[in-house]
Amino acid sequence: MSLCHGSGFTIGGYREEYREDVIQVTCTKCWLRVPAQPISSEWRTDLRTDGLPVEVLRKQIVDHEFRSRWFGNNHRGSFKLGAILFFISLMALVLDFLK
Repeated sequence: MSLCHGSGFTIGGYREEYREDVIQVTCTKCWLRVPAQPISSEWRTDLRTDGLPVEVLRKQIVDHEFRSRWFGNNHRGSFKLGAILFFISLMALVLDFLK
């Protein structure tokens, strides 16, 4: 498997009590819960209208493999779902002709 495109993504926040904690976040690409580790904070001046610096606490999502939550692979999962729906509709068609 390959790395998820959400690997290495950096998130930011302001809550001081989570500065050193490793938190679990939902990856926006594969929708799995993955850990986010703390990295160095960043001072930003573009977040306030008066231009004062604000410390942004940053965390980085760890590298993880892409896995779909419901199926092991998106293409295989779509094929399985399509095959199941095809056979259900085929059975409904056969039952309609038998009536």
